[in-house]
Amino acid sequence: MTSIRTLSRPYAKAAYEVAKQEKKVDHWLQFLQFISKLTTVNKVKKMLSNETILPERIVSFFSKFCKKQDINKKQLNFLKLLIYRRRLILISQITVLFQETMDDDRNILKVELYVAYMIDKKQSSDIMKFLSKKWNKNIVLNCTVKPELLGGFIASARNRILDASVRTQCKQLKLALE
Repeated sequence: MTSIRTLSRPYAKAAYEVAKQEKKVDHWLQFLQFISKLTTVNKVKKMLSNETILPERIVSFFSKFCKKQDINKKQLNFLKLLIYRRRLILISQITVLFQETMDDDRNILKVELYVAYMIDKKQSSDIMKFLSKKWNKNIVLNCTVKPELLGGFIASARNRILDASVRTQCKQLKLALE
């Protein structure tokens, strides 16, 4: 079975290419985020999951919301394409992939940083510099405190993980001693 990420990738790539041509990447991201949020509303979810509702009716519904927003013709066509192909359920994953593509293009990597205790700006800056050199990207950190780490940190970004926590080092030492 094909994964949602795999199904979403061509749509995200196509949307990004159009957005980049138009030089409206941020505008497209806002559009995708808006549609993604709209599809999380329970009534909208029910409508999208109901196979008996014609795509034209769904297009009409979304068009009403889009008139109130700053949405251009290409964005509306993209939305129609997703609706007619019954792929609008992929919009949240398309949005994630679009954001990742945009970040890659801008050489940005968003990192979840788990620390044992709240760190100050200097420590945060030092970790950002370290990760920036290691992963050759401009780093954007989002810190979360996890006291069970005891000390150090775990940095997680997409398919990359760097575990420099005291808890993991203790586990490794225990294994080495056994």
